[in-house]
Amino acid sequence: MIKTNQKTLNDLEFSRVLADIEKFCLSEEGRRELEKADFLLDEAELNRRRDIVEDLIHIATSGLNSDISPFPPIQPVLDAVSKPVTGHLDGELIWDCACYLKAAETLRKYCKTRTDDSVENPAFSLMDPEADILKSLSQKIFDTLQSPGVVKDSHPAIRALKKDLERAKSARSVFAAEYIKSNPEAAGGDRAVIRDMRVVIPVKNDLKGSVQGFIHGASASGRTVFMEPYRLVDLNNDVVLAQQKIEIEIAKILNELSAFIRSCEGEIRLLCTLVGRTDLHYAIASWAMANNCVRGLDAESGFSLKAARHPLLGKKAVPIYLEAEKGIKGIVISGPNAGGKTVTIKTVGLFALLNQLCGFYPAAERSALPLFTGVFSEIGDSQSIENDLSTFSAHMAALAEIFRTSDSGSLIILDELGSGTDPAEGSAIARAVADYAVKNAAFTLITSHHDVLKQYAYASDSVTNASMEFDEATGRPTFRIIEGIPGTSHAIDTAERMKLPAEIISAAKRFLGTEALTVSEIIKGLEKRRIEADKKEELIEARLKEAENILAENEKQKAELAKQEYELREEGIRELDSFISSSAKELEGLVKEIREGEITREK
Repeated sequence: MIKTNQKTLNDLEFSRVLADIEKFCLSEEGRRELEKADFLLDEAELNRRRDIVEDLIHIATSGLNSDISPFPPIQPVLDAVSKPVTGHLDGELIWDCACYLKAAETLRKYCKTRTDDSVENPAFSLMDPEADILKSLSQKIFDTLQSPGVVKDSHPAIRALKKDLERAKSARSVFAAEYIKSNPEAAGGDRAVIRDMRVVIPVKNDLKGSVQGFIHGASASGRTVFMEPYRLVDLNNDVVLAQQKIEIEIAKILNELSAFIRSCEGEIRLLCTLVGRTDLHYAIASWAMANNCVRGLDAESGFSLKAARHPLLGKKAVPIYLEAEKGIKGIVISGPNAGGKTVTIKTVGLFALLNQLCGFYPAAERSALPLFTGVFSEIGDSQSIENDLSTFSAHMAALAEIFRTSDSGSLIILDELGSGTDPAEGSAIARAVADYAVKNAAFTLITSHHDVLKQYAYASDSVTNASMEFDEATGRPTFRIIEGIPGTSHAIDTAERMKLPAEIISAAKRFLGTEALTVSEIIKGLEKRRIEADKKEELIEARLKEAENILAENEKQKAELAKQEYELREEGIRELDSFISSSAKELEGLVKEIREGEITREK
């Protein structure tokens, strides 16, 4: 597992992305597996995970098998069966167990879907080994119960007892109806009622003495009492006994099913492990499809991200293009405030984690990242009132912890390095920190406004500059990355755009100094030339495309002319053949006449 810390995970918003992946899990076991999943360091192991995820994506997009369903919770069932036997499991738990087994069988069939002619796909063995006893268990439960865990009325034992119950209820109803009909003067209503789960007869209070039986209560007015004649007592008891027989039989059936589940506890626990492992890959594949992710490629050194989109930004994400060639161990990103520097380094750090957890991330094809042994970041305001630390002190404490924990294979991400203190001392510390990180880590990403870091990157063979593009026409950042060129903060431009008084803008330019202005103007000039070069390149590409279209059209016309020439030649040959054929027939006729008749002057 790679080394990191909770602050880095928070900085890169990894937990939020993990929660999004978790939404695609089918089971609680899958969610637990995802939460404890390791960031893989072994390339073979990571490629195995990528192969499985890619296979699951192919299955999903093939349309060959879409029959998949979520899993009900199985842990309450396992908790119940692990306790000493104290009776049967609740019917709902038994039903959930069957539904879990059915969902597992569906997932097994899904993983074994063949998307090509190969005998076995990478996801083929995810749900192996298969336990036949669990098939028998689920079939037994489904044959016996119906949702939500009730014994079916069609069960042979229950069906016979239900008939006995219906006969007892019918006899009771007939007696009650006849009693009321034959005693109209005493009856306090035209139908029997239910009291305390027993059928009783409404009787006028002043005539209750004429009825031999038990009183169960009176109406609110007191004019009617509810009585159970002695014969009705027996009939009610018959119904109660019939119901008890059914309940006893149901308990017996549930006991048998519970015993069956207890006997399969080991197989069910093993199945849960398989479901968790498979669901982990299924959730990653589903998330990858939802976010248009690509399979990451492994880079030995440097990296290449093409059209990388932060998954939490959705449609608002501006695609990031950032590359570091072999030999480059650090990038210093500068440019305007709110221009996208922090989002850029967060995206790279997040993608490093996603690459080694999922093997997939939202970017374009041919994106590649190395495998890092650790990912560490220092982003944002780390001020701590609790520990009496200023922003700068907290930054230094965080950097010290990073350098204690990181190693030569780590990715280190530092935002606004050297800020929060005296500019001169901050620049010096930033320069020293940058140099140390580059020498002692696999790769270092830094954002800063300090010119000393831009100069350091310019002078170093292993560090390069990059800047966030700023549109001079609109006075706003475009969020695009320009590699190889340092950027300026455009603070005065921003202040001017925010309508600060002209006197302040003029004074700020004066206070900034001519040397700083000159450097700023040089960078702006470089940006302007780069934009002009981009426009010329676009124009050349457009003209090249136009020339290619003209060439293609010429080739098309040439082919059309050749076709027409061929067709004309073929038509001429056909006409010549027809003429020769008719001439030959005419000559044959003349020869025949000459041979058969006298030759005259005319012939």
